[in-house]
Amino acid sequence: MYRLLILLLALGIRLQSSAQVVLKNDSSETRSDTIRVRVRQHPGQKPIEYKGSPIITDSVARAIKASAVNLIRGEFSVLYEHRLSRRWSATGGFGVTWTDYYYELAFNNARFLGFGAEASRSVFKGGWALRAELKRFYGPGANGIGGAYLGAQGALRTWNMDYLKFNGLSDIPTPVSRSWTDIGMIWGYNSVEANDNWFWDAHVAMGIRLRNEDRVRGSGIDAVVENNNFVLPYFGINLLFGFTL
Repeated sequence: MYRLLILLLALGIRLQSSAQVVLKNDSSETRSDTIRVRVRQHPGQKPIEYKGSPIITDSVARAIKASAVNLIRGEFSVLYEHRLSRRWSATGGFGVTWTDYYYELAFNNARFLGFGAEASRSVFKGGWALRAELKRFYGPGANGIGGAYLGAQGALRTWNMDYLKFNGLSDIPTPVSRSWTDIGMIWGYNSVEANDNWFWDAHVAMGIRLRNEDRVRGSGIDAVVENNNFVLPYFGINLLFGFTL
């Protein structure tokens, strides 16, 4: 009986020697100040302060963003980015396209725009846009979807227009379409941190572009719509703004 009492007393003293170790993170990316974990501690030992990497549950996991640069190409897309792990994220986007002002100015001499010579013969119609990205974040502070990154990107965009071709008696709507398929790499930086509601994302991109394009050659009764397919390298700079979820 006495042996049992002595054993229980020793066990109680042993349990009382347990202590709390406070895990602290000095990074501004954390939402919570401390996390307390009860651990076994031998007599004479002192609490240890944790100085490791940011805790993954305190980083940004989801965000919505849109490109300001793509507006001049008539693209209105919304992208959703989701954290896969501490250093990886995936992005998917969907949107619509309308008049590609940059293309019309650079390649068609603005002939189909509102102030162009054949504006009355063009009727711009909507197209669609798809995007997908896979990113890996770098640096000691990489956590969630913030910081410097390197990734792969794919995009598919279409633009549509009707050209009113004159056949000698009346104007006949003739479809004129264009599609671009991009496959390439992106290098950039995302400013988002754990306590941010808004952020910016800037990157450069390069790769190959598969282009399928209809072009209107000539005008009036002599107008001919030609189709061309070719592959070209591309390089671009993009700036996006978004908010966290």
